[in-house]
Order: sequence, then C-alpha cells, then structure tokens
Amino acid sequence: MAAGFSYGRGGMQVTVSAEQLTPSQQRPASPCVGVCRIEQASGLCAGCLRTLDEIAAWSKLDETGRERVWVQLDERRLPGARRAA
Repeated sequence: MAAGFSYGRGGMQVTVSAEQLTPSQQRPASPCVGVCRIEQASGLCAGCLRTLDEIAAWSKLDETGRERVWVQLDERRLPGARRAA
C-alpha cells in the first residue's frame, strides 16, 4: 500500500491509502515553511518558492487554484529548473 495515514476512535482503526485522497488532502495546508524572504533575483520566497502574488492569494484560492500553485512549486523544485518568476 502507498503512503497514507491511519486513525482510530473508540477501538476502531481506519487506514486510508494515498490513492484514496484528493491531491489537496495529500498536501500540507500551506507551502509555507517559515523561511519568509523574497529573493531579489528570482522574485520567489527562499523557503516555499512562491511569488508574492501567490502568497497573497493563497487564503482566497479554491482547491483547484491551490493545486495549480502546488504544481508550479513542484516544477520550480526540479533540478535545473528556472527559478525566476
């Protein structure tokens, strides 16, 4: 089974696999890692790699909008990826 999580209540244990979760359920609530510094050259946060616009919009984005940002962040983390916004 792929990574997922288990939880229990009242003696009953339920295991949920990653395949059963939507993309937003598999990700943290926010990309923020607490290293909040915008890099002059790229315009990206040194910690989470978001732009200021992405950071400002995060709390207003729906699940689809947040997933779009997550996909862009995944691409920005690739070796040799262009880190400029």
